[in-house]
Amino acid sequence: PGDCDGDGVPDYYDDYPCDGTKAYDRYFPSKTVFGTLAYEDLWPSTGDYDMNDLVMRWRFHAVVNAQNQVLELNCKAYIDAKGASLPGGFGVEFPFNASLVSQVTGSQITAARATLSANGTEAGNTKAVMILFDKATNHLHSPGGSFYNTVQTNGISTSDTFNTKMTFT
Repeated sequence: PGDCDGDGVPDYYDDYPCDGTKAYDRYFPSKTVFGTLAYEDLWPSTGDYDMNDLVMRWRFHAVVNAQNQVLELNCKAYIDAKGASLPGGFGVEFPFNASLVSQVTGSQITAARATLSANGTEAGNTKAVMILFDKATNHLHSPGGSFYNTVQTNGISTSDTFNTKMTFT
């Protein structure tokens, strides 16, 4: 088989057959399925274990090169439910140093509740932290007030979609 970009990956297997810097797409949990994370903001306080204070749906898409090194990590997410009166923000801490990140784009800082470093990771951390948003209520389209998709009489609502991208040095 041919290898248009000369990266050593045959075009048939190459998700980027004419781009020598990229080779494969990797998805987690999968290309078509979102994972779910339910968060309790007052844990471990007793009496409030409803796990509905922030419910996120997320999917990661990694672009890797022919040597299987991650070049960029894309996160697509949305808020599925919010059952807390606190404004709530959301970020992901990764198990590697923030200095390995060249840039994070797409963070929704609308309430100055998070501070970003020059490369877009959250300031004040040695590990890389990607902030998706700093105030959930600024991204909800809900007629039911602060309780979003948690009270049946409030109806079903939608949130903004967050598309955050991390590129590496």
